[in-house]
Amino acid sequence: MKFINSNFVPVKLHVGEDAEAVEKFKAEWTPTIIVAEPDGTVHHRSVGFLPPKEFMAQLAFGIAKANFSKGNYPAASAGFKTVIAQYAECDCAPEAVYWLGVSEYKRTGSADAMTAEWQVLFEKYPDSIWAKKASFIKDK
Repeated sequence: MKFINSNFVPVKLHVGEDAEAVEKFKAEWTPTIIVAEPDGTVHHRSVGFLPPKEFMAQLAFGIAKANFSKGNYPAASAGFKTVIAQYAECDCAPEAVYWLGVSEYKRTGSADAMTAEWQVLFEKYPDSIWAKKASFIKDK
């Protein structure tokens, strides 16, 4: 609760009572966790129940994605590193490694910085969809 209240403004919508909000945020199933700006800009979403550790990983990932979307690449990189360090076994960890590489590229302008992070992706999560998405660099 402390992490959530320190980093988010929790909003609870009942799908049967607030059809306009449900439509606006495309909440097609419950629970839907959305990391968004006050103007409604969505940075990350997770649909369906998650055990506590996976839930926390998704929230931390959402913060990093929000920073990335806002162009704050140093904060995004730090956030993705936190997800990787604290939630390495969680389902969003390979995606965090992928986006860490992209954040480092955006932050430094160096493709080598991205490639270095993606090498970690290939080593730690070789069968993930995120390793497949980065596989084009293996052909170079």
